[in-house]
Amino acid sequence: MIDNNSSGVNSNNNNNNGTNATITIAGGSSEETSDVWRIFEFVSHILNCVYVPIIVCMGSLGNILSVFVFSKTKLCKLSSSYYLAALAISDTCFLFGLFIQWLNFFDINIYNRDYFCQFFTFFSYLASFCSSWFVVAFTVERFIAVMYPLKRQTMCTVRRAKIVLSGISVLGVLHCIPFWISSQPVFLDERHTTICDIKNEYKGYILLLNYWDTIVVYAVPFVVIAILNVFTGWTVCKFAHVRRTLTMSRKKSQQLTTATKTTEATTTTTTTTALSEVNLTNPSCILNASQTIATYRIPASLKRQKSLCLHFNTHNRVTKLNHDENQRYQQRKQQQHRLHDEPEQQRVTKNLIIESREGSSSSNFSKRQGR
Repeated sequence: MIDNNSSGVNSNNNNNNGTNATITIAGGSSEETSDVWRIFEFVSHILNCVYVPIIVCMGSLGNILSVFVFSKTKLCKLSSSYYLAALAISDTCFLFGLFIQWLNFFDINIYNRDYFCQFFTFFSYLASFCSSWFVVAFTVERFIAVMYPLKRQTMCTVRRAKIVLSGISVLGVLHCIPFWISSQPVFLDERHTTICDIKNEYKGYILLLNYWDTIVVYAVPFVVIAILNVFTGWTVCKFAHVRRTLTMSRKKSQQLTTATKTTEATTTTTTTTALSEVNLTNPSCILNASQTIATYRIPASLKRQKSLCLHFNTHNRVTKLNHDENQRYQQRKQQQHRLHDEPEQQRVTKNLIIESREGSSSSNFSKRQGR
């Protein structure tokens, strides 16, 4: 009995030691997680204190300069400039609301006050909605300009851009009014502070509204922008390929024309040198020279005729030219013989005239003597 009791006591002690060990292990793990959470909170606090003001200052400055460029220069005549200027304004409004919320880190509770809470909540949601759909409108205009360039002058106008921007702004106001109604400053007892939060009676409704806002402001614009940019990029690449092929063919045609010009120049130089060595007084040499000219010029003329698709009977034409040249040479030769023979004919006619006159005078003299 004693032994059994002692063994039972020992078993109870071992169980107690096991539970104490598990409690110490759990306590150690909770302390480690709390340390990690503290480090994370510290890093996020430092990033919020430094990162947010840098983004707000740089982004606001760039957006203000963009609005000035798009509205005060020649770019104001383009419809795309209105979309980009409106996008810069909406982004600046969103950054301004973010800056007001950032001031809470320094106990400047402008955002947590009444009416400011409702206004800046509404303002931030409206800027986010307008920024997303302004990008969609600009992407649609670029898609029209690339895919349907002939309709760009009628569809992508300044008046239409103003109408689209006004319509998106009105839809954004209607979309964000529930956030104005459901927001109010709420005092937290555990923190002893006042924060801008949702009214208790609207929390279930705002949960559904947040899902709707995520779909309308983020999901749908992302899908539309991605699809339109894919089609636009594909069309631009196709046009670039066509332009590249056209420029290559134009360069090849220019190279062919320069090659034909050089060959013609070389053939003309060779023919001139051949003619300089030919005795032009001899008609047979002239005929051979003309035949050599024809043979030299046939390849260049054939290339030119093939490129222009004209004068297919080149050989017949060359033979006809040679025949005409022979006729002209014969005519010149006859003219030279005529000029050479004219003085002899004139002398013969003069002698005949003189003899006829002398004969007539002698006959007259004999008749007188007979009388």
